Amino acid sequence: MKKSMIFFGLMIFSTIMFAQRRVDPMERAGKQAERMKTELGLDEVQFKAVKAINEDHAAKLTEVWRDSTMSKETKHEQLKALHNERETALKKVLTEEQHKKLAANRSDQRTKHGARMAGHRGDFVEKMQKELSLTDEQTEKVKSINSEFVQNLQK
Repeated sequence: MKKSMIFFGLMIFSTIMFAQRRVDPMERAGKQAERMKTELGLDEVQFKAVKAINEDHAAKLTEVWRDSTMSKETKHEQLKALHNERETALKKVLTEEQHKKLAANRSDQRTKHGARMAGHRGDFVEKMQKELSLTDEQTEKVKSINSEFVQNLQK
């Protein structure tokens, strides 16, 4: 049993490690501006302004994340301030209708992401139960370990 738990932990760890993709923040900022142009119907002037805002935001975020002298709480406060700064800048560039559409798109994305993640967690446990022929008691233990792991990861 102990070996299977170690195996399970290593499997989760390796999955998380290999799932991490490093994307250049400036590249992501450009793609985000392109998506906003399409979804919100930005004109060229708005697009250039939004792209500049996104790139500036990405540079500042990278700087905060790489600063190892800051405490977790300080980083959180800095990131929140940067988010508010970006939102203020976007409000100056976007029309009210475009800003409402942006907020609705973000809300939809959060909802979809939450549902997708819940589905993945459930699918993972079901797959383990089938492939390893786990009993109900073992399945419950796996669920609790998985839940505890996710909580620790979020900390």
